[in-house]
Amino acid sequence: MAFSINTNTAALAALQTLRETNADLTATSNAVSSGKKVNSAADDPAVYVIAQKMNSQISGLSAVSSGLSTGAQVVSTANSALTSIGSVLTQLKTLVSEGQSASIDPTTINSQISNLLSNIDSYAKNATFSGVNLISGNTGGSVTSNQLKLITSADASQSITVGRANSATTDAMNATSAGLGLANLSTTSSGVTFTGLGAIGTGGSVTLANSVTTGTSATPSQSWTFTLATTGAGTVDTVTQDAVKNVTGISHAVTVVPASGQSAQDALVAAMKSAGFSVSLTQNATTAADVDLHVAGNDVVTTGASATPAANGTAVTGSAWTGSDAALANVDAAINKLGAMSVTLGAQQNQITSLQSYQSTLSDALTTGVGALTDADLSEESAKLTSLQTKQQLAIQSLSMANSQSQSILSLFR
Repeated sequence: MAFSINTNTAALAALQTLRETNADLTATSNAVSSGKKVNSAADDPAVYVIAQKMNSQISGLSAVSSGLSTGAQVVSTANSALTSIGSVLTQLKTLVSEGQSASIDPTTINSQISNLLSNIDSYAKNATFSGVNLISGNTGGSVTSNQLKLITSADASQSITVGRANSATTDAMNATSAGLGLANLSTTSSGVTFTGLGAIGTGGSVTLANSVTTGTSATPSQSWTFTLATTGAGTVDTVTQDAVKNVTGISHAVTVVPASGQSAQDALVAAMKSAGFSVSLTQNATTAADVDLHVAGNDVVTTGASATPAANGTAVTGSAWTGSDAALANVDAAINKLGAMSVTLGAQQNQITSLQSYQSTLSDALTTGVGALTDADLSEESAKLTSLQTKQQLAIQSLSMANSQSQSILSLFR
């Protein structure tokens, strides 16, 4: 073996081994300290990019989860208010029933009814969470949105809407006394009766309206036209507004198509009940072939009320339906209307709960996936760290020995 003071092959080999060991030791130390085997793109470019995308999705799901939590509280607040309003409606029904007794002063009863209606308005208008109220209806008559849009996907491509919008095509969910058709409720509240109405066939219709005052500070007036047809479905609403976009009136054109095996009269009654009316049919006292149609709720009035048996039939003008059953029917209609709102919000609350569970499961799965790609096996890293530390010490010792070889050359010249 040649000895040279210019080139120390042994030292170069030992130095190279030490550098490699130090590099491995640094990587292992980083893995041990961070708990990750992939900390940067330099560790594993492909895995790092995949992990970054998955982490971004997890972050998006976290935002979605936060939004759903807010939505759940908004709907829960509205549902709590509906429950309270339902209790008030039960009290109202009792009061209206008591008001039919001749021994009780109707003025006193009507005063209590007025107080309960104020409570309903208070519950509905204070059912606000995070600035959103799903059941207050048209505040001041303005075209406002009584709904909340919730993003349900990390990339914001999917969403759901809770509540019901007040837009150019429909009126808002409204649990105020006016929205429930109780604006003028008293022990003598009446409805509309169509007397001597023959069998209503295709082309037949019923037209109704309420007496709510229009304007910027009141609930808009509404009208309903139910028309029997063989095809078509749904409701076409027309919203009228003033110059400052306040709703002044809403016209509902309802197409009624009987289901298979369902009579035209039954289909008509079902459609009217869905619109928030209390409806009943009785046999006409004078004509066996005719029926009397009784309608209450939605603050309906006789003005403009008419019914046409068929396309070429004669219109029947609505007259006042009075008596204890009429007043109670107004409250029953409000109870049914409130029930429909509760069903809508209850279903939406269940939907949010289901989405929250899914988002949580998906986020957990992604987090587990990222961990599988990037997390270090600390038991393995611990063993590797011990091995590399030993190799480092040996490399240093080998380099020390290699460096001492040049000193031994001096003994050749003594």
